[in-house]
Amino acid sequence: MFFPRPWMGHHHRRLLYFRVHSIHIHLFHRGQRIRTKNFLQMAISFLNEGNDKKKNANCLIFLSATQNATGLITLNPTKKANFTRIVAVSLRGLDLSGIVVPPKGVAVKASLDFTDQEVSAIVDAVKSGF
Repeated sequence: MFFPRPWMGHHHRRLLYFRVHSIHIHLFHRGQRIRTKNFLQMAISFLNEGNDKKKNANCLIFLSATQNATGLITLNPTKKANFTRIVAVSLRGLDLSGIVVPPKGVAVKASLDFTDQEVSAIVDAVKSGF
């Protein structure tokens, strides 16, 4: 798997380096460019299969700037994690309600600018699960 892991070492401690390094890892695999749709499918699959052995996380916030959400698989990480709330946030104003499973999963629309109202909507979506 080529997704960055938290334990990958000191190279990822600096946010800027992490972001640049992550973009390269995500969009190119074995020299081949990955289409955005395939990348989203892989990212959601990775989250669905994620393992939180100690059950430390109780909420998952999924941010997506995709311009087309049709045909995406369901964001439902239930196998090895125990989330109380899953929030899918579209940064393009798309309806992502089709990729979450209610009642744990909710979708929120936002913009890349994150207005105060949008931040409040995201926080309210998280808090409503507890």
